[in-house]
Amino acid sequence: MHITWYHIPTWAEWGLLVAFLCAGLWHLYKLWRWTSRLKQPFAPALLKWSLRLSYFGLLWVALLGPSFGLGTKYITTTGKDIYLLLDGSASMYAQDVSPSRFEKMRHEIKKFLEGFPQERFGLIAFGYDATLQCPLTLDHSALELYLQILPAPQGTTRFSPPLRLALEKHQNRPDATPENKSQVVILFTDGEDFGENVIQLLELYKKRGIKLFTVALGTSGGGKIPMQGGYKLSTKGEIAITKPNYSYLRQIAEATGGQSFELSNTRNELQTLKEALNNIKGREVSLKSIDVLQNKYEYALWIAILLIALDIILIVKVIRI
Repeated sequence: MHITWYHIPTWAEWGLLVAFLCAGLWHLYKLWRWTSRLKQPFAPALLKWSLRLSYFGLLWVALLGPSFGLGTKYITTTGKDIYLLLDGSASMYAQDVSPSRFEKMRHEIKKFLEGFPQERFGLIAFGYDATLQCPLTLDHSALELYLQILPAPQGTTRFSPPLRLALEKHQNRPDATPENKSQVVILFTDGEDFGENVIQLLELYKKRGIKLFTVALGTSGGGKIPMQGGYKLSTKGEIAITKPNYSYLRQIAEATGGQSFELSNTRNELQTLKEALNNIKGREVSLKSIDVLQNKYEYALWIAILLIALDIILIVKVIRI
């Protein structure tokens, strides 16, 4: 029979055990001397000493957790389906976030993925239109590869194409029901939307139980958009300043029951976003059974308790005044 131990004692614990045994042997010697001087039988004292040594040893074994005998353990893993919508418009070249909003977004998403080993992620890049860069996958290394080859930022921004595409991809799944709360969309953008109103689209999100989270890239002071030969100009001929639209991003996220977060060099709320995602119930990914050695500490513990009870009874019957 193969036995393993749940807890491996350290040198400190071995030291305490040795000290206890030394103290026990010294106590036994003292008992022997006491009974010899008083001409009393040594056997009852030896019995008491043996009882106490036995249940202490059994308690020690129970603490270590002897494991033997195979048992079946069922493990259920859960996860979520998350589409990342990545703004690839020209305003993402702004350098109010170093080295740029676009590069900051790619860098932080790589670190963000590390906290979700069971989640499936998909990538949708958008500007005026939206393109599925990577379907839902558990292969985060492949996802990082797609992040590296994202198209360079250009053009203007419309939110409706990526939001509609993500909705279609979620709806096409066989488990896409309002009861399935594991479907999530995260919109990384600076918040400039030059397309049509998305409120009706977000009502479908809410009806389908899909939460939208938004991440606003940039600073409140805004930044200039680098162009070949200088910076992008406004219709008035002045240098255009692009600023995140925090209020709009908060509004569209809350319309689906989601939240809005900020990302810049001085403010990084992605950890709070992780916590919010962890609070969402995931779908069942797999249920598997494995054979494990069972911790049988209770056997030693119950025997020790019985010996302790016997020790108490013997105290009442043996001691004479």
